[in-house]
Amino acid sequence: MTYRIFDGTSQEETIVNGRFSSGDRGLVDGSEAQGALYFADDKNTGIYSPENDGIAFTTAGTQAFRLNSNQNAFFYKDINIESDFPRLYLTDTGNNPDYSIYNGNGVFTIKDESNNRFPFRVYTSGVVQIDGNLDATGGIDITKSLEVSSTS
Repeated sequence: MTYRIFDGTSQEETIVNGRFSSGDRGLVDGSEAQGALYFADDKNTGIYSPENDGIAFTTAGTQAFRLNSNQNAFFYKDINIESDFPRLYLTDTGNNPDYSIYNGNGVFTIKDESNNRFPFRVYTSGVVQIDGNLDATGGIDITKSLEVSSTS
């Protein structure tokens, strides 16, 4: 592993059992152009500290991800979730997710996890399903057709 120490010099170090072989090391903050922790053959890809209590990852000399002192995460490009059933859970300060957003078999769904409801779905055919009341105070622009059905 290569890292830069406070005097700005680079040092090669061996990590043994998860620790530097010669004790603890403090790192310079680094930058987008060259992280405090970087790869010997790829110096513009690594980890650095852009601010007090913050950490960031840089790839190709450009900030890709930042976690600030408030634990807010910032992604500077697309986020790709790849799995058989990609899902993003939205959880407030409680332990259980309140909502999830997912794509299953070509159906984009917003699910109310707390009540096991599916208030919003978009199908590959273009059909939009809204389960519940629709507040159209600002108006709705419909370019094709609108089908309204009720179960009550």
